[in-house]
Amino acid sequence: MATNCAIAKEAITSYTVIKLYCHRIAVSILRDGHESMNSTLEQHLIALEKRLLKPEIRASAKELADLLTDDFLEFGRSGRIYNKQAIIDALPLETGEQIIAEGFQIKSLGTDVALITYRSMRQNKDEPRHTLRSSLWRFEEGRWQITFHQGTAVEFTILD
Repeated sequence: MATNCAIAKEAITSYTVIKLYCHRIAVSILRDGHESMNSTLEQHLIALEKRLLKPEIRASAKELADLLTDDFLEFGRSGRIYNKQAIIDALPLETGEQIIAEGFQIKSLGTDVALITYRSMRQNKDEPRHTLRSSLWRFEEGRWQITFHQGTAVEFTILD
């Protein structure tokens, strides 16, 4: 029994060391700002942001709970303010329209925080809705999660 406990303790310690090492790599990538940000990390953050735009993810309370920090806050394009639970309650009620997002830019704001800005277009009934978007992503507990999002309605934006 003691041997199993020792093996388990060693595995947990190894996992923690690996997790910290991965975090340090991500931090060193972000530390010098956008110009030196690793393109793999950029692609990962963009993929996470795009994931939040997929109808099947927006309909899943579990997926949303995993992607949003507990202190998540959003200023919606409508002017409404949402916390994590409000988003988890509201997004599954959407009609599932496709959201097209382009023009992603990423900027480091610290050792474990990144700002993503982009433009989106969503067909709503007869006319498209254009939005400028910004999101703050934070690296904690071994993963990136969104902690803040703002959507600003605009009349028209050119999508790449």
